[in-house]
Amino acid sequence: MHALIITPHLLNATVLATALRNFNVQSSVATPQTLSRQWTPATDAILLPHPLTAREVPFLIDFLSNISLKIPLIFFSNRQKTLFNKEKMKPYLIQSIFLEDDLPLAQIPLLIKDILQKNHVKEPEIKIGEIIMDRINRTLTVSNQSMVLSKKEFFLLELLILNSGRVTTRENIIDYVWDKRDYVAQNTIDVYMSRLRKKLSPSSITTFPCLGYQLNL
Repeated sequence: MHALIITPHLLNATVLATALRNFNVQSSVATPQTLSRQWTPATDAILLPHPLTAREVPFLIDFLSNISLKIPLIFFSNRQKTLFNKEKMKPYLIQSIFLEDDLPLAQIPLLIKDILQKNHVKEPEIKIGEIIMDRINRTLTVSNQSMVLSKKEFFLLELLILNSGRVTTRENIIDYVWDKRDYVAQNTIDVYMSRLRKKLSPSSITTFPCLGYQLNL
């Protein structure tokens, strides 16, 4: 499970990330201005532990309008309702959760884990172009032909499909495909991309130097 922590207070966010890790919840941290670089389709919830200012809210609205939001926004205070209960934010507040202000801090990581577990349900099948990906049985069909992928190849292609239309960064790939404890060499991702291109088509994946990769299907 993965949570994206959005806050201008990075030091406090690091403490929260450590507490979440103790409950097997991985997380990444972003300021309102750096959201797009930290976002990954593997994210199960967006956490807002600190109130955002009126200047920071537009960054969040712009970010939410550019992703397919099917995950909850978890606000750590009911007091944030006033700032976010605006016309532009209402479409995104449907799946929002506002924690009680007097909730003991020690209970928050466990509560977040419980929320994430309830929302951590994958769509069983993904279709894009001629590709059908069965995420339960980890099988892939391309143009009605079954294709064999290794575990990491499957997760890598899954991430590219989920992030279709956007550049997927190397950092996102490492977080999604590899264990946090693994060392991933500089050319490892390139090797796996090459394998996927051979199985799909040479032009199926575009490399953007210093940025990442994008699926072209």
